[in-house]
Amino acid sequence: MEFTLPTLRIVPTDRLIPHEHADESRTHPLVQRIRQAGVFRDPPIVMPFPQDPSRYMVLDGANRTTACRLMGLPHTLVQVVEPDSNAVQVFSWNHVIWGLEPAALRQAIEAALGRTLAPIPYDEGEARLTAQEALLLLALPDGQYLWAPRRNLDLAAWLQELTWAVEAYLRRGHADRTGLRRADEVAQAYPQWAGLVLFPRFTARQVLEVAWQGYKFPAGLTRFKITPRALRLHYPLEELAADRPLDEKNRRLQAWLTARLQAKAVRYYAEPTVLFDE
Repeated sequence: MEFTLPTLRIVPTDRLIPHEHADESRTHPLVQRIRQAGVFRDPPIVMPFPQDPSRYMVLDGANRTTACRLMGLPHTLVQVVEPDSNAVQVFSWNHVIWGLEPAALRQAIEAALGRTLAPIPYDEGEARLTAQEALLLLALPDGQYLWAPRRNLDLAAWLQELTWAVEAYLRRGHADRTGLRRADEVAQAYPQWAGLVLFPRFTARQVLEVAWQGYKFPAGLTRFKITPRALRLHYPLEELAADRPLDEKNRRLQAWLTARLQAKAVRYYAEPTVLFDE
């Protein structure tokens, strides 16, 4: 089966603009793992800004690009996708929360937003999220679904409210990203869960606009599906750290990739694949 290789490129680290906040609890351990391994394993996914193609929004890999900055790497190996590419699909993660009581979770979100969450049937809540009329939808273990309408706010205020809500429960409990969307599904996987928070789905253009204007989404909210996606390159870290011109680094990268192809060390999986060595 024929396929197109991902576009891999080495770019200046300071030209990478995250669209979401990095997770500090993950960033510093990541720095240590990269240094110990001596290789750059999974390249961040980036998208050039239409307003300035020499700058890139980080779709996936905010923690990895932050780690590169902390390590002082002048350049980072990335996978580049174009804004209107069919290879990109945008979704939203949901957050399942545990480590606090459901009532405390609700109170934390309401206090952060300064308003009371209102009951809503599940189907209507999902429709409100799809239309971007809801700021968030909260599912509780007792079967209740509650929502906060999106106010008529500009982009900055909209993201600020989302950030307030997410930070409110992250300070008090624990959260996992999940694709689950209903209370009964979460109960099977998380017996001690306190709640499930669902978010609106954004478009790639909206996320680009957020990053271009200098705003950020809360950590762990946006999810990008990229086809195909480059993983496990194990590219030598010394190549990124070397004092060489950027053009030369990219020539060396292309030669390295050609050698990997000739050695039949590149494998393409057309079907969904589950890995058990992460």
